[in-house]
Amino acid sequence: MLSTVLLATANRTNAGTFVNQGTSQESSGYSGGSFIPPNPITRPPQIVPGTNLELGPNGELIVTAEAQAALNQAASEITSQTAGANTISGAILVLLKGQDSFDSAKTQLQTNLVTLGASQESVQAFITSISGLLATENVNITQFNNAVNAWNNLIKQLSPQSLREFMKNQDIAKLAKDLKKLRQALKKAS
Repeated sequence: MLSTVLLATANRTNAGTFVNQGTSQESSGYSGGSFIPPNPITRPPQIVPGTNLELGPNGELIVTAEAQAALNQAASEITSQTAGANTISGAILVLLKGQDSFDSAKTQLQTNLVTLGASQESVQAFITSISGLLATENVNITQFNNAVNAWNNLIKQLSPQSLREFMKNQDIAKLAKDLKKLRQALKKAS
């Protein structure tokens, strides 16, 4: 009976987030060795469909010089636009440029998108991805790729009713058009 109890009681293991304290402080298994999980494996970015972006040897996105120039030109056209204060377009432009009123624009955009039916998590991921995206003359291709994927995920999570309401909003339709313009710049130049 004693041997049954000893075999039924697990030894200490470090596999996963919940540590089983087990019966022995000295080892994490019957063999006596320690199990230390490796660092989490990072997944390569999901490349935006319809573009000729490639993954480099270190998992970074690579774009041709011509495609980068076309993307930068399209970004320049978008950032030269003006948008009204207290509008979704205005908040998006502030976020894209990384301007001073960033925090209030973030709150405004988050509130508006959630009110229109988007989930809090998908809105947060989208806002994070577009923050400062067009702040410099050279658009970060990885950040742009993340922004398009975050937008696509946000749209996919909407109910059909919410999607209709979403696209009726002129500011959101403009955002979708601007993202498409940036994406087309990569497609045409690649």
